[in-house]
Parts: sequence; C-alpha cells; structure tokens
Amino acid sequence: MAIPLMSGFQIGGSDSVDSRLVLTKAEMLAMKDSGMPDTYFCTDKETGEIYTYNKTNTADPTTGKFRKFTSGVSPEKKTIVKTFSGNIKTGGFVTNGGKDYYFTINVPCQNIKKIILDSIFLTVRENNAYIIGTASGGADVTSQTRVSTYGDSFISVVTQLSAAPTSVVNNSPFGVQCVFTITVEYEDEIVCIAANTEAEVLQTIEPVMDYKVYKAKTELQRSISDINNRLGTQVTYSLSGTTLTITTK
Repeated sequence: MAIPLMSGFQIGGSDSVDSRLVLTKAEMLAMKDSGMPDTYFCTDKETGEIYTYNKTNTADPTTGKFRKFTSGVSPEKKTIVKTFSGNIKTGGFVTNGGKDYYFTINVPCQNIKKIILDSIFLTVRENNAYIIGTASGGADVTSQTRVSTYGDSFISVVTQLSAAPTSVVNNSPFGVQCVFTITVEYEDEIVCIAANTEAEVLQTIEPVMDYKVYKAKTELQRSISDINNRLGTQVTYSLSGTTLTITTK
C-alpha cells in the first residue's frame, strides 16, 4: 500500500530507501519472486552497474532473474537455421589404414546446435595422385561423410571409405577440394532497443545491426561527447564501412 508524502519531503542517510535498490550478485541470485514486483531494477553493490529484474526471465546461475542493463540494449538469443554452400581448397589428414579423411569447413556461426551435411563432393590428392575424385571433378561422398566435431566458426568432418585406395599413404596429410552444401542451426544475439534512447536513430538507419558493431559505435559516440564536454571542442566523426574520419573544429 502506497503512503502519500507531502511536497518537499527529504530523505537522508547513506543507505538506500529500498534495500532492493542496491544488491550484490549473490543477493540478486537469492531474491525470491514473492518479494519482488513484476519488473524492477537495482545497482550492483560491487561494480555500480545497473541491473533490471523481470519475473518472466529464466534464472541465471549468477544473478537470478536480474540482467545487466547496457546502454538501452538487451541482447537476446535467437535460434537461426541457415544453409551454406561453398567450394573450398584446404588440407587434412588420413588415418585408420587409409580409410578416414579428416578436414575442416569454416562457417560464420557461433553457438552451433545442429549440423546437416546436405551434399559433399571431394577431390583428394596425396603425393601427386588422386585418392578421391578425378581431375574432372569431385566424388559424391555425402553418405560417407559425417561431422566429427565442431565449435565456434568451424566444423570438422570425416569422410569414411569402406576400403583404402591402393595409392594412399596412411597417417599423412593431403590436399582436398570440397564442394559442399550444409545446413546449420545456431544461436545468435539479436538486439532489443528500448524506446526513447539514442539507439533509436541507429536502429532506424540500420534496421539489422550486429550487436558488437552497435556497441562499438555507442562507445565511440560517448568518448567524443566526453572530449567535447571536457575540452570545449567540436569533434565530430563519420563512419563509412571500415573507414573512420574524425574532424576537429
């Protein structure tokens, strides 16, 4: 129940009026939904950073349902399914008696969850001899190829032959040309920008903006604004692609 206060009421003291306004991360983690409104905010007692609370958030192992507030931007994970096609020339190694051929395909994805090898055509050469495929084209080894391991931005695959070619040298490197089509399911960060912030201008100009690019631009804007305020200068900047131009008046 709200208590009405007269105009001009003044509160003093070093402690916050509401103890929930200043919390350690341990206290954020321990906070119960029953003791919180649907949405709230606090300051990290140790770092001074602002955190926002929402009852609908999943529990974070460090801060519970509190999330760090960053320049009006809340990065969220979004699952993306994308198909990549390419024609690469790289190296690999052969093992298992000349039957298993390992090599790596690079993809611009992080937090990979699932990979489907739609089609894999290989031309493998070792010691100036064709081991898989010919000079005129690669062999379709889709059914014989599987994912060995993967991580951020790479997929290691292995093509497993039923029998070793006669000219192969086991446990040796080889050169490979791979024509591939693969489908990758991965998570990426999207940006939800709060209304009435400086970010709205950038969002209007660039509707699809990488989160890290946005962060870099925001930090640059703040640095230049700080310089102008402290020195009384009129520093401006323009960014075209990867070219940054700074002008001082």
